[in-house]
Amino acid sequence: MKAYLLSAMALSALLVSGCSYKAPVESVQNINLYSSYEGKIHGSFDLIINIDPGLAKKEITPSSYICGLHKYPVDVQAAVRSSIYAVTEKVFEQISERTDIPSVETMQIEQKTGYIIVRLKEFEPSISFTPGFFTDTAHVNCESGIEVEIRDKQNIKVFETAVSGNRSATGDGGFQCSGGADVIAEAVKKSFRETLERYAERLSNTAKLRDHFAIKK
Repeated sequence: MKAYLLSAMALSALLVSGCSYKAPVESVQNINLYSSYEGKIHGSFDLIINIDPGLAKKEITPSSYICGLHKYPVDVQAAVRSSIYAVTEKVFEQISERTDIPSVETMQIEQKTGYIIVRLKEFEPSISFTPGFFTDTAHVNCESGIEVEIRDKQNIKVFETAVSGNRSATGDGGFQCSGGADVIAEAVKKSFRETLERYAERLSNTAKLRDHFAIKK
């Protein structure tokens, strides 16, 4: 009897306080890239990826009453960094990641064509639940966005742009709302794939970039 009461109290405390379910975010390695050009943009570029931890790390709370006591931590820093590198590599002939902005002298010594700065500017996931017959259903929406700046070896700005994506996912809420973490991961990956596809296509199809960095005859 005592063991039963303790179990009941533990379950009651769990239901009142809620649980924390970390979303397992994966990187985007493959995209659909539609380009009017056959080859990549010529040259050897440094890639600086700027991700603010305060923007990339979230603790999502459902907006619905259902599952409203649960929390869903998500950290996209590693996934976004890996994704940006993989996608940028599909657009430029050669890239190497670095943490600081290179000087003109450094670029001359290292024979760099220029550098690319990619900044994470938007990451806004949200989740809600609706009741189901056996389990609740999780609905997730995610907005993401990046800013891009490209400079040549003389540190002259050649191009800048911003792109964004907004995708959603729906799935089984799971036992005690635990399934929400997987639905979040799906929506986040979809959103960043859309953002990065737009990023790659915009850069690959920009004549100004290709002309500026073309091999001079």
